[in-house]
Amino acid sequence: MRFTEDVRLGVRALRREPGFCCAAIFTLALSIAANTSVFTVVKSILLEPLAMKRPQELVALQSLRPDGTRYPFTIPFFLELRRRNQVLADAAAYGGWNANLTGEADPERLPGVRASGNYFGLLGVQAEIGRLLEPKDDEPGQPKVVVITDGFWRRRYGGDPAAIGKPIRLNNEAYVLVGVLPPSFSFKTAGQELAVPLSPATDPWRNVWTSTAFLRVFGRLKSGVTPAEAQAGLSSVAAGLRREYPEANAMITGIEAVPLQQDLTGGSRTMLLVLMCAVGLVLLIACANLSSLMLARAAKRQKEMAIRVALGATRWSVARRLLVESLLLFAAGGISGIVAAQWGVWLLLSVMPAELPRFREVRLDWVVLSAAAGATMLCGLLFGSIPAMRAPADLNDALRADGRGSTAGPGRSRVRALLVILEASLSLVLLAGAGLLLKSFDRLMALDPGFRASGVTTFRLALPSTRYKTAAPVVRFHDRLRQRIEVLPGVMAAGATSILPLSGPMAASDFTIVGNPPATGREKPTAQYRMVDAAYFRAMGIPIRNGRGFADSDTQSSPAAVVISESLAGLYWNGANPIGSRLRMEDNSVGPREVEVIGVAGNVREMSLEEGATPCVYVAMAQIPQDVVRFLTNNMFWAIRTNARLDVTSAVRREIRDLDGDVAAVPGTMQQYVSKAVATRRFTLGVLTAFALAALLLAAGGLYALVAYSTAQRRREFAVRIALGARPKDVAGLVLRQGLVLAAAGVAIGAAAAWGCSRFAASLLFDVSPQDPAAIGSAAALLLAVAAAACYVPARRAVRADPVEALRAE
Repeated sequence: MRFTEDVRLGVRALRREPGFCCAAIFTLALSIAANTSVFTVVKSILLEPLAMKRPQELVALQSLRPDGTRYPFTIPFFLELRRRNQVLADAAAYGGWNANLTGEADPERLPGVRASGNYFGLLGVQAEIGRLLEPKDDEPGQPKVVVITDGFWRRRYGGDPAAIGKPIRLNNEAYVLVGVLPPSFSFKTAGQELAVPLSPATDPWRNVWTSTAFLRVFGRLKSGVTPAEAQAGLSSVAAGLRREYPEANAMITGIEAVPLQQDLTGGSRTMLLVLMCAVGLVLLIACANLSSLMLARAAKRQKEMAIRVALGATRWSVARRLLVESLLLFAAGGISGIVAAQWGVWLLLSVMPAELPRFREVRLDWVVLSAAAGATMLCGLLFGSIPAMRAPADLNDALRADGRGSTAGPGRSRVRALLVILEASLSLVLLAGAGLLLKSFDRLMALDPGFRASGVTTFRLALPSTRYKTAAPVVRFHDRLRQRIEVLPGVMAAGATSILPLSGPMAASDFTIVGNPPATGREKPTAQYRMVDAAYFRAMGIPIRNGRGFADSDTQSSPAAVVISESLAGLYWNGANPIGSRLRMEDNSVGPREVEVIGVAGNVREMSLEEGATPCVYVAMAQIPQDVVRFLTNNMFWAIRTNARLDVTSAVRREIRDLDGDVAAVPGTMQQYVSKAVATRRFTLGVLTAFALAALLLAAGGLYALVAYSTAQRRREFAVRIALGARPKDVAGLVLRQGLVLAAAGVAIGAAAAWGCSRFAASLLFDVSPQDPAAIGSAAALLLAVAAAACYVPARRAVRADPVEALRAE
């Protein structure tokens, strides 16, 4: 009953101050909604176990190179690794595979995978409808089958169960749709929508140890085996394969085995934890702000509480009533925040990069809601108890207070000052973090990627493999399409390549320099491998630094030629002129083929903007060996440089359709590729900046409230000073000094905290020291400037005080 009475009286007291209540509840609701939303993402991606059978037993495998880089596997290496290992119960593999969906309206390019038949069974994934791939699907002579994602099933077939069993044409070949993946499942690469059997027994590279390494492998540990033991056992198998096939496996120094969940989420872990810490600091600042406001509110009620004590109430009952009012505010703010969290999660997902792992698994659940409710009540108890503990201790002093109700004693003032200092220091930590990310982002965007993205329209084509099996029809299609595109109005240049910079795919090739062979197999040079036409460098704005680029005369009947990048020339020619050098390229299964270096192209950041210039070998598209034709048919990128204000997408689509109606084309721009390359950094910067600005506003509001309250309490003092001849600027200086001293104390503490904590976010920075003095100094200057602005209004109010009215009120 006593608690019920306290709640009833608390509600009535709060209703008398609707402005204070609305501001407090709004502040809490936003803070709690932000915390709940971010924690939902962190829990779903980092903490929630994978929706698979015994996910703790799953490990991702990669081969290790001498320089520490990690690579996928070739088909024969995977098959032998699976057969010889003693630490895995089973292993599965998959590789990227793109298909043209034809026979249903316009051709559509579908990103997907070729997966071993045990892929889904090893993961423990069950079909939503139909069945998934099975080991028998890998056997020769079996019908071609395909499984699709839930999203594609609903988009293309309207979620109709009758679609199961129907034929579907992929790359102009007939497949049978046998199953749909559950909605919770997503492939590691965003956007992949289907899976077909790997069928290694029928693959032309089944026994070619020097073939392209494109398979991602994972396995299930045997009972009692740890990832470290698996890594040692698999590395021993790799050593044996290196001895048996030294030419093909000389660069493989071992096998890395890491938990599958770590492999999926490792790249986003630091970013998500930093955001979780940031939003937690915002909640602390909001709670400190609210506690400071409640202290000021309690100070105005000192006389009321003193009268209650004089009439027989205990000091505990008065303190309890204040605590109940605080808890009511926190409860209202918490409930509002939890309700708003659903929109917060939606907002985060709408701006979150699609490449973020487990993106589709993010959802608000009862665990998150329970954690949010618990955190709200904990904050209410911790920060709401501060005003309660400051209940009137001296009854006589409280009763002697004047009608303005002002007895905010020195203890209460010190507590409010400490809370303001806390807000300022935490705000500075967030501002410094946002400043570091902003400086890092600016430096990243100021880099020269090696190409000119502005005005370049792109197309990614997939040619039906049944009709483009050899180089001749591929080159013929390319030549005819280029002729059509180049005559379109506004087109300045049109070039093709197997992989555009920053587009995602990778392809590397080993080579040796004739006359300068490596001492050992492990020292054999490797470079990224690109097939380009004669107009590619001009279309992309990549300069030729030395020699010449490709010409239309570089055909199968002319001497084989390559262009190398500046970075590759610097690595292996040591300042000498590489023009005229001969390389033995290992880009085919027949044996190394000899080519001549005819030019040196400018450096290009192929893989990411963060990495340095990529050592690269460019081969003439008209001279490609048969073994790489299949890669080119699945990945023919076009770069079309036009007038920046001209959109040629529709016209190019029309030319492609007229030339071959079964070729799927995905349009885009180079600016989109650049934007996608920095999407995660932009997301992190945007969210952290929003949190930092919110923290800054809360800290400024807390400082303003404290200085304004203190100024109101000292109005008689200021009136006397003015009456005795004090200049307005001296009175304003007193007010400003009070606020700026508190802000400066917060800046000092916050700068030390930012200096110590920023190293934890070092992996999110680019070309910026975690303890960058300029970033921390700029954050401090901004905080002090906002603090001065927050103190300006109370200072003006103090200067304009009328001495006669103030003294008459006494």
